[in-house]
Amino acid sequence: WRMRPASHIPDAEMITFGFLSKLIIFDSSGDTAVRRPGKEMGQTFIEYLTDVRMNEAKHLIATTKERVTDISYMVGYRDPHYFSSLFKKTQGMTPKEYRMSSKQ
Repeated sequence: WRMRPASHIPDAEMITFGFLSKLIIFDSSGDTAVRRPGKEMGQTFIEYLTDVRMNEAKHLIATTKERVTDISYMVGYRDPHYFSSLFKKTQGMTPKEYRMSSKQ
């Protein structure tokens, strides 16, 4: 069993069972969760979701020329300003600084 990567990360308000099923591993019958990501790592679900979103954002910032505003929407944030401040808080630099450092 292993965690499956999420290809799209929706807003917290838009999280559906289908999205969660990509994150939470179920037993073979599909009705019992056998592992909840984050809990084993001492994180709340929101902390885990933020980590997933930030990792995807870092990947997109480093490998595409997409605008940070567009990336914020792509990883599930409706407010690009909130995304940028959260990115700086969690990553220690702004998205623009991250993009510049990833080119070096």
